[in-house]
Amino acid sequence: MIRAIGTRIALDEEHHLAFQIDQLRLGCAALPALVRALLFAAWWCVAVGAATVVAIDHGPALRVCGLGVGSYWGAALRSFRRAAVATLA
Repeated sequence: MIRAIGTRIALDEEHHLAFQIDQLRLGCAALPALVRALLFAAWWCVAVGAATVVAIDHGPALRVCGLGVGSYWGAALRSFRRAAVATLA
């Protein structure tokens, strides 16, 4: 039951994330390459911190959903990287 709810929420969020990526891409398109690289580095720091906090703080809930803390952490950062590259490319 919990896994089904999580899957439904995640699928719904995919549409929101796609919209936000498109909007950020438009806003960042005119930025110089150096500024986009610095922005990626700053976003990466925030993403690592957020993924770490969620993995530590919500470890028991992640395990109930069938996710290991390490696998969640890696998946979250891979997902972030794909979104950031799509935004800043």
